[in-house]
Amino acid sequence: MLALLLLGRTVQRIPPLWNWDVLGYMALALEWTEDDPVEVHRATYDAARSDLEPAVFRELTDQRVEVRRARFQDAEAFTEHIAFYRARVLFTLLTRLLHGAGAPLPYAVWWLSLAAFAGTALLICRWLAGRTSLWSAVLGGLLLAHAPPLLVTARFATADGLGTLLACLGAYFLLERRRARVGAALLTISILTRPDAVILIGILAVALLWFERGAADRLGLRFHGLWLLASALAYLGVQSFAGEYGWWPLFQISFAGKAVHPAALPTEVDWTLYRAVLDAKLAEIPGGGYWSTPRLVSGSTFAFVYLGFGVIALGLLGRRLRDPRFGRHLALLAALGATYFLRWFLFPQLWDRFLAPVYVLVPLVIVSLVALARERDDADADQNASKAVTPAMTSS
Repeated sequence: MLALLLLGRTVQRIPPLWNWDVLGYMALALEWTEDDPVEVHRATYDAARSDLEPAVFRELTDQRVEVRRARFQDAEAFTEHIAFYRARVLFTLLTRLLHGAGAPLPYAVWWLSLAAFAGTALLICRWLAGRTSLWSAVLGGLLLAHAPPLLVTARFATADGLGTLLACLGAYFLLERRRARVGAALLTISILTRPDAVILIGILAVALLWFERGAADRLGLRFHGLWLLASALAYLGVQSFAGEYGWWPLFQISFAGKAVHPAALPTEVDWTLYRAVLDAKLAEIPGGGYWSTPRLVSGSTFAFVYLGFGVIALGLLGRRLRDPRFGRHLALLAALGATYFLRWFLFPQLWDRFLAPVYVLVPLVIVSLVALARERDDADADQNASKAVTPAMTSS
């Protein structure tokens, strides 16, 4: 009850941060029941005008910024931009249901982020409760949930918080509950919130095959094949539904400048531009997001801190990690590192809300590994003590 009260206080005090993404999610929530793009455009901006503060609305429709002005005035330009968000079907559907229940449309988007943050915090406490005392789990879990990178996910009205919750919930069932089908299903469902989750799934499936060899309950090739097939179909399905323009147009509007009509952007990669963007973003590390972001800490190198603790923990555990019982946890750590290393080359921005699964799962997996190591050491000690007692009893 104390944990719930503290968590409730935090959720009640978190202020929203409205970026342009909220308009995209609002429009897509309306699309579930409205087919006319012109009407969706009108209803979206009407809801933003009536439900958001005037200063926020002026910023989201800033007439001094060409693209924002065009989105506000031109339904066609607006519709082209929201295609980048349309694949996040689970998030927009939940937004539509929440709005249908009476929530103001922009707040329906943001309240989902708040709920996902609260759910993730409770999941952290539940995970830790299985590996340590209740008081340690509650106190440690709440402290971990209040890390600045995780609080950021609760401020933005985006799908990142829900994607984090589903990914962490899938990992919990896969690793801690040893219910592989449930865990795999939840990870696949997370694709419906953030389609790039397919990268983690693909790498994790391969890592599990490698790290679990020799384990008594290792997952077979058939399981991995069906999991990868289902995930690939989910990804292709939502991408087809979204009618997105591909990776390179998204890269261009994110790093080379916004375009009024993104549907007209070239899809062939300009490697000179790509290398220039990578060089510029690499030069921002470390710290660019922390000392140059004007309104909010958006992130830069928290990921290195968390992964650094992971490396230290693995070094301390040493040879004990060769035990097959550690395989599933080690596979997830390896998959997280490889996934977000690869993702940086696809989208070279170390934003905290993108990296939230790392900030949750790395500490939890470390705690689980330490607990498993202690269990193994205790079992070995009991076995050695039994061997020492048996000859003495025989002699007696």
